[in-house]
Amino acid sequence: MQHYRLNPEVIEARLTAFERNAELFTDDNLAARAVVLDAVQQVYQLLQLNRSDARWGAHLRTLKQQANALETRLREADAGFFQTLRHVIRSGEHNAASLRRLFDGHTRYRPGRLGQIHRGYDALDALVQGLIRAEQVPEPVQALDRDMVHYEPTPARAVLDLVDQVQLTADDVFYDLGAGLGHVAMLVHLMTGAAARGVEIDAAYSRHAQGCAEELGLPDVQFLNCDARDPDYADGTVFFMYTPFIGNVLEAVLATLASAARSRPITVCTHGACTFDVARQPWLRLRHPEAGQAHALAVFESK
Repeated sequence: MQHYRLNPEVIEARLTAFERNAELFTDDNLAARAVVLDAVQQVYQLLQLNRSDARWGAHLRTLKQQANALETRLREADAGFFQTLRHVIRSGEHNAASLRRLFDGHTRYRPGRLGQIHRGYDALDALVQGLIRAEQVPEPVQALDRDMVHYEPTPARAVLDLVDQVQLTADDVFYDLGAGLGHVAMLVHLMTGAAARGVEIDAAYSRHAQGCAEELGLPDVQFLNCDARDPDYADGTVFFMYTPFIGNVLEAVLATLASAARSRPITVCTHGACTFDVARQPWLRLRHPEAGQAHALAVFESK
């Protein structure tokens, strides 16, 4: 937005056009609403910049009220969509195929192309974060060791990539190590039927994730509030890490997974910088070498 070219009349006309766009308020038009919500934030900034300009004086209050009302309508539309989505998931009205169609309509990820870069976020992340009530994210309570990385959500399209590449079934047990608010485990379960476990050291995050899983009626999704070095992962078949830790912690976790792999084949999926450390493990083989980069999903199989 080029502030110097805008005047109160132009801002009012733009806000009015948004208000009259009925399609903007349809249930799953999240991406369009996100763009307009960003435009509303720019209006607030513009009003602040021009608060001492006499030409804007008479318009500041009315424009702010108009922007506030539009923002409220947009957020209410989002809230209504998420409430409905939670209900249909909990009631079983959505199945894996219908959810996947919904997810595919909100992302730039395209199936079948190996080595896609999943850097940053898109509309699917807004959908997922709303589904798990990320706006209510609690303050973390666990002080992290120096080799533990602060929470950053996995781009949701990387989870679609994982589901496409690994082909989990209801016989698998999936582990997300460093689960945060739990969306990876919940998405994997919803799209594959596999039992899913999230391992999260922060008790506030773990409680939030477990509460979301229970609200969505997902008894086969559980969150373990513990250090990722503690479980033996005896039942796990597929593991995922979005660089939740580095250094000695990562090495200890990989040693535990290597021990588990002696008794059965396992799959380890990574995203982020930890991919390079995992690639050096002699007991793992990278399935697709073109995916061996930080911002692509890498899939490793035990030898």
